[in-house]
Amino acid sequence: GPIPNGTDWIDTVRPVIETRIKQYNEGEIHFNLMALITDRKLLYQKQLDQLNNQLAGGAMETDDIQSEISKLHMLIAAEENKKARYKAENIRRKHNYLPLIMEILKILSEENKLVPLVEKAKQKALEKRKQVEKSKQPA
Repeated sequence: GPIPNGTDWIDTVRPVIETRIKQYNEGEIHFNLMALITDRKLLYQKQLDQLNNQLAGGAMETDDIQSEISKLHMLIAAEENKKARYKAENIRRKHNYLPLIMEILKILSEENKLVPLVEKAKQKALEKRKQVEKSKQPA
């Protein structure tokens, strides 16, 4: 619902979230809690603007300010890089790979390579299971 002006939205939302969580049995997870945080790039940009204003105002410690400005430029670039990686990851996550997988399996089958690969994978899994069991036995 609406949040009255001048009130902290967290105080309004907290009881609603707690009520919804209590609706589920203990140990059952049917919800996802996500944190709302300030965009770091915007935060760094504000700090950068402040430092540029100090520099333009003739601040005495220009070397310190320049160093901090360089650091903020690097942090902003890192945030942009992170967002680009997240975007690519989201695209990969949403893509339907099933047609590709089916085509690969079909080609492997036509070339009589699928069954040997499956047998090899089974053998490898069996060997790995034996190693795990062997490592669990007392020496």
